[in-house]
Amino acid sequence: MSQECHTTPLRYVIKFITYPRTMSIDYFHQTQLINFLQKDLGISWDSITVALRQQEKSLGSLPMILWQLGLISLNQLDSTFTWLELN
Repeated sequence: MSQECHTTPLRYVIKFITYPRTMSIDYFHQTQLINFLQKDLGISWDSITVALRQQEKSLGSLPMILWQLGLISLNQLDSTFTWLELN
């Protein structure tokens, strides 16, 4: 019987740790990020709202919270980190 492992892949942990802008993002960039999530990745406003509420409690990054809540896939998380690095 195979056992699935649901841990965060190391490359995402490294991106999260080494990219502090994702943790303390200003209003303008947060708005741009939300637009990207909605328009480019097709994330619903309801999903983003849930993650934003969780972000207020945990002070985590929005992309990581979306992924932890199962609201985006690993591919979408990777696309989001790539977008953040370029913007």
